[in-house]
Amino acid sequence: MYVCMYVCMYVCVLCILIYFFSILNLLNFVYI
Repeated sequence: MYVCMYVCMYVCVLCILIYFFSILNLLNFVYI
């Protein structure tokens, strides 16, 4: 049970990071 919660949290953080970096890349693309 704890392992599932930990994996879910890790995936959640990973998704947020990927989303954040994709937005930064889009902004860079727009400004350049």
